[in-house]
Amino acid sequence: MSNSDREELLGLIQAFSPGAIYTIAPKQYVVRGFDYYRQDRLVEFAWTPDRPVLIATVKGTWTYHVTIRVQGKRLSFSCGCPAWSYHSNCKHVICSIITIANLLDPSAFKIVNRDESRRQGLLRELFGEPALSAVSVTKNGNHELPAPEVMEYSIVIHKDRQIIDIQIRLNGKRLTHYHSACPHELRQFVHPQPSYPYMSRMFAFEHYLNRYGNKHPFMLETENGETRIQFDEVKHYRTCTCFDAYPGQVTISKLCFYEDREIGAANIAGDYVFDLDAGTFSVIRDRSGWQLWNECNDIFHPYGSFAEEPEDVSR
Repeated sequence: MSNSDREELLGLIQAFSPGAIYTIAPKQYVVRGFDYYRQDRLVEFAWTPDRPVLIATVKGTWTYHVTIRVQGKRLSFSCGCPAWSYHSNCKHVICSIITIANLLDPSAFKIVNRDESRRQGLLRELFGEPALSAVSVTKNGNHELPAPEVMEYSIVIHKDRQIIDIQIRLNGKRLTHYHSACPHELRQFVHPQPSYPYMSRMFAFEHYLNRYGNKHPFMLETENGETRIQFDEVKHYRTCTCFDAYPGQVTISKLCFYEDREIGAANIAGDYVFDLDAGTFSVIRDRSGWQLWNECNDIFHPYGSFAEEPEDVSR
């Protein structure tokens, strides 16, 4: 089983909206499933070795196994209990969905005072990682636990004319699959491309900036190399449309200004401006100065107005 298969399944579970839970099981099973979740009844995860199928073990009066797989880009659930059927899910399935959603994002179905060691153990099983060894090492005759590995995460913004992608690095290397220690706020950017469309990723990036700011360092990667930058939520940039007239041609450009300093179109990407002189990037809050540019672009590029931003419009 490949990491991308596992990530696709986990990505679909994370995208499973809380309201959708009420549509896959009768009300009494949904309520009992929430009760099982609060009581930590899900005790173990296991992946089948040859295919991307997740088995969740839920322990109540009896112990049952919930099977979760992807069928046709959709999640499919089954359980060995008498209450489950092809037409209706049971409390064990509901408990499993809610537990996994909370493991992937602690703000989902949040409950205070959870056992952190139990949570970390379930996360490792969920990501198919080996359990941590409790064996100590010897140093100068004394028994000590191994020093924890230092985890340094960074967010890489790939930019051409637009922001092409948002990726996560761990200790300088791109993170291509989930692992249990990855901060929950970064996991949304580790999704494989097919299961996480570009616009959804950009929306998630905007949400991340609003909530976490510079919690993790940012790197800007362009064809000219790589630069460390910081997010600046305070700066206010003015926008304007510039006309340059030449014999037989007029070029219309988008510009930004901070105080009296000009930021050219090459450093504008959608709703973001990259101020390389200051080493910062910001969200463009007021785009009213580009109204004329947008109107001209709609005339000359009627089928690709947004795809062409921020390229100059020349006629």
